[in-house]
Amino acid sequence: MPTPENLQLKVTFDPATHRVLVAQVISKADVTQSINTMSVCIQSGMKMEELGYVDFFF
Repeated sequence: MPTPENLQLKVTFDPATHRVLVAQVISKADVTQSINTMSVCIQSGMKMEELGYVDFFF
């Protein structure tokens, strides 16, 4: 069974359009899928308000 690890997520967005510009994830655990998901969000032009509807596996 995996052990719990802390995770830090930093998201930078454009205040005028609310589009996600940058995301950083720091953790001792393997969070590759989480940052890959954020990458898709950035590439698709997702807004901050839409992040609440994305299924993250944290």
